[in-house]
Amino acid sequence: MQKFNRYNSVGFLLQRAAKELSLHAAHVLQSKGFDLKIEHISILARLWEEDNLTQQELGERICQDKTNITRAIDLLEEKGYVKRLPSENDRRNKHIQLTAKGKKMEQKFIPIVASEILGKACKGMKKEEIDFLKKMLNTIYDNLKR
Repeated sequence: MQKFNRYNSVGFLLQRAAKELSLHAAHVLQSKGFDLKIEHISILARLWEEDNLTQQELGERICQDKTNITRAIDLLEEKGYVKRLPSENDRRNKHIQLTAKGKKMEQKFIPIVASEILGKACKGMKKEEIDFLKKMLNTIYDNLKR
């Protein structure tokens, strides 16, 4: 029986790659003068695809818990990227909507993500390999999702 090597396990390798991707993204964003962290950008990115979500829907879509999503939205609202609007159906719910500043950010950010962040992460990989990697990561997620 082969001895378990935690440093070559799927879990460790996923965690290590995710951490490095986050650190690289933070470095690139800072060097480009962005005043946001990757977790804030992930909220904006989701809203660029699907604006006017409730705070709960947004948290579910980007896999963030209620506390973290609230804190991140507070900062985005403070900086003028999003605004909270009361729900017509339920006063307890707030819809998160991009402001003009938040919408404009997409044009600046997408080229940086494509070339400098993901471009470096996937350097040397063929499209088929990237597609396969995405499929496998989604399979792991689906297997573990509760």
